[in-house]
Amino acid sequence: EGDLLTELIEDQPFLMQPRVTLAQALAASGRYDEAIVVLEPAATANPRLTATLARLYEGAGRTADAATAYGRAAALSPTDREAQLRYASALLASPDTESARRALSVLARVLGRDAADTGALYLQSQAYRRVGELEAAEESARAILDVEPESVPGAYALALVLGQSRRYTDVVSVLEPFLESALARGERPTDLLTYLSVAYQSIGRHDDAVDTLELAREAAGDGSAALDAYLAQALIDAKRYNRAVSLSQEAGARYPDDRRFDYLRARALFHAGSRGEALSFLEGVVHAYPDALEPYLTLAELYGESDRLDDSLGVLDRAARQFPDNVAVPFRLGAILAEAKRDAAAEQAFRGVLELEPDNAPALNYLGYMLADRGQRLDEAIELITRALAFEEDNPSYRDSLGWALFKRGDLTQAEEHLTRAADALPLNSVVQDHYGDLLAEAGRYRDAVAAWTRALEGDNHDIDRSVIEKKIRDTRRKIR
Repeated sequence: EGDLLTELIEDQPFLMQPRVTLAQALAASGRYDEAIVVLEPAATANPRLTATLARLYEGAGRTADAATAYGRAAALSPTDREAQLRYASALLASPDTESARRALSVLARVLGRDAADTGALYLQSQAYRRVGELEAAEESARAILDVEPESVPGAYALALVLGQSRRYTDVVSVLEPFLESALARGERPTDLLTYLSVAYQSIGRHDDAVDTLELAREAAGDGSAALDAYLAQALIDAKRYNRAVSLSQEAGARYPDDRRFDYLRARALFHAGSRGEALSFLEGVVHAYPDALEPYLTLAELYGESDRLDDSLGVLDRAARQFPDNVAVPFRLGAILAEAKRDAAAEQAFRGVLELEPDNAPALNYLGYMLADRGQRLDEAIELITRALAFEEDNPSYRDSLGWALFKRGDLTQAEEHLTRAADALPLNSVVQDHYGDLLAEAGRYRDAVAAWTRALEGDNHDIDRSVIEKKIRDTRRKIR
């Protein structure tokens, strides 16, 4: 049939229907570029075919051409809701903020005719997120739920806004009751379950993250490499290492080209107590796949945790030669040296990251926090962390770093603003709660300080000395009348 249509088009190029039919057949078999060549002449002659041509551009990954074509179709039908929404969606497929602002203009016209149009509100929320207007994005998402309280897209849009603001406790407070109702109705919205698990992990509720991801995997049915990887990492974070080992082995067999399961398996084995097996396995992965970066980084990290610093540095030296322009290598070097208390060398490594990438927010924050924690060059520490926050202004870990540096400098009022926000956002982060307790004690708020230190002891217990915090609690309780 395709050959007959091709002959007919060649004999009578002015006929449109054969072109449309052939283009649809080509698109159905995934041959979008050929379909575009066939349909473009017809769309030029008949603008009503522009939307069809735009869909072919989308299929071929030509997002800019798709947006232009949808724009022409929308201009031809200014009151056609579907045409306007397709145009806005195509604009949002482009990553630049200018396209998002154009989408907002299109959506404003649609919502001007119907303020309760949930499809337009969803796209509007995404567009506002893209341009950084998060309050407006949240308002649009909540408007969807006002119209349709059981709307999965509405809940997802709201969760994305709150997550972009690092308001993970708010994500949990929104999604927990929503998903409870959805599950009771027999629904299993995988994206929402996955996003709730991310929020749980971000605030340290690792067991809840695991349980939620198990539900998401069950809902996905045929399986997903991404969900398996998320679950394996969540199991490691929850210290359920044996289950993480078995899952990563099973997933690695299902997805043999996915190297994530190699280093997840190695981490799980290492923390399950099989350190020698983990290191030997990962050494083999590095040897077999020298072009994969993450196994080098993981092996270096695990060597560092085994107090084999020279081996760790040797792996990173090999990685630096293999990946000379990748900032992940000097960043991991700095982190490992910092853990080993090699402060001068760690600082040099982080400055190396910033030479390659001056706006690397994690390196800016790590270096600033190192200086602050040592009480050294506090003005520089504050400047570095402030630069990091310029890129991620709602990152609670960066807020904690800035508050800690200000506290060390004696600026208690400014420090309180940042440490309070960090403590509220990360209630199970022991280091953050310890910092907050120190600030409250210095301000004479002894009961609140004891409460914060108690949360530190009940939290994740990473990078704290429990005996020191317990002594601070005992000493401070004597001051409470």
